Amino acid sequence: MGRRFYSLIKNTQGRRSILKVLLFTVLFASVVQVGKAQIMTVCDESTFMGYDIFEADKTPNGHRSEGEWTTTGGLTFSNINDPNAMITVPAGFPTPTTVNLVWTYKNGTSSHTFPISISSNKFVGPASLTADGASSDLLLCSKTDVALDADPNGEDNYQFWVIDPVTGMVGEDPVYDGNSDTYSLGVSEYELLGSVFGIIRDANGCTAQTNEVLISDVSAIQVQVVGGISVCQGATIPDVDLEVLPFNTVNFTYNWFFDPEGVAPPDVVDTDVEIFSIDTS
Repeated sequence: MGRRFYSLIKNTQGRRSILKVLLFTVLFASVVQVGKAQIMTVCDESTFMGYDIFEADKTPNGHRSEGEWTTTGGLTFSNINDPNAMITVPAGFPTPTTVNLVWTYKNGTSSHTFPISISSNKFVGPASLTADGASSDLLLCSKTDVALDADPNGEDNYQFWVIDPVTGMVGEDPVYDGNSDTYSLGVSEYELLGSVFGIIRDANGCTAQTNEVLISDVSAIQVQVVGGISVCQGATIPDVDLEVLPFNTVNFTYNWFFDPEGVAPPDVVDTDVEIFSIDTS
């Protein structure tokens, strides 16, 4: 019985040792995989998202934050600390070629290397976006939904993204990713909404970024007039341009009042223009 008992203990410890070796091997293999990536192909002068790279590589979500793009390969990044940065192949970039992009996270504890193949193909035509018909600033008054519409229509894929107005970072995921060029954005889901933009992909896999539309609620912003000059008494006053911000005529109208003599009430001198010019001649 003594020998059998000793043998049982010995065999159990042996299994535990094997288990430890196997567990170490699995964990070690997981760390090695961090540096591997699938090749992603983009086009000349295209704009794509860091999100697309991570998705193609199936990078774990925990590795997509608190880091930096430490190797850019000569491409342009909207923010090297943003894992979902907008990445652009600049005009004049030598193609076809392959570059390596490196995302380093957790204060340099590990990194991912992504080989990106860049073809000589280009996205055909400009890409644009409107939000409730506005192409730059959209000012809302207690509205719950905004209609996003990307152009050109009929392409293979459309992504709509929101930029955080506080951090300037792009959202972790697109608010829409599919084959429709329109989307109804629920603005009530956001305490502060910011700029929205689209990424359009054509049948050749080439992508382009649309313009950004800044969406604000009138209760959360301050309408202001910028511009103006200061002159000394007796000096000649030059012509002056004044600008109202934000400017959007989709939901609001604008009146410019001018009272050079200080007589009330001032006269309306222009309507629904963003910049008002004062001619002092």
